[in-house]
Amino acid sequence: MIFADELKKILPDLRAFARSLARDTVHADDLVQETCLRAWNARDQFDTSRPFRPWVFRILRNAFYERSRRMARRVDMENEFFESALVEQCRLEERSDLARMTKAIYSLKAKQRDAFILVVVAGFTYEQTAEICETTVGTVKSRVSRARELILAVYESSAPVRIADDAATLDLEDPMETFGAHLRSLQGNTFAA
Repeated sequence: MIFADELKKILPDLRAFARSLARDTVHADDLVQETCLRAWNARDQFDTSRPFRPWVFRILRNAFYERSRRMARRVDMENEFFESALVEQCRLEERSDLARMTKAIYSLKAKQRDAFILVVVAGFTYEQTAEICETTVGTVKSRVSRARELILAVYESSAPVRIADDAATLDLEDPMETFGAHLRSLQGNTFAA
């Protein structure tokens, strides 16, 4: 296995997963770059008897959560105040089925959301998802099953959707942008196991 070639092969998949997590193309590109750098620096530690792809996706996921924790501590109160006081929210997006589904997905706890996105949206197997999330296959199946039930209940409910605390800072105004990367990847079969 030539490390650089393997890393190049999964770049589109990494970018799609990063966009689903970060919900922002610039942040996603930064995450992919950071992931590639971390993987490259740790290439001597990679066990070649194990699958490469889940190892790199785990690095990306961990980098995202590290950044999220850092960003949670940084709050620009002045901008938030002016945005809430001066910008009126558009209610048209809330009526959109896709927007409601996206909000339902982001109302899940982070572990359920990760498992759901990796299995249902990205097309990873339960085994690959378990390795990326550093848990057992049974736990992944349980998380995905519960996530499906919760998403359906939230989607069918007429009550407002409460976004999970860890996703509250995400921009959910453009659901097409978020899942577009996944759909393009799926159409190109780049997520095939």
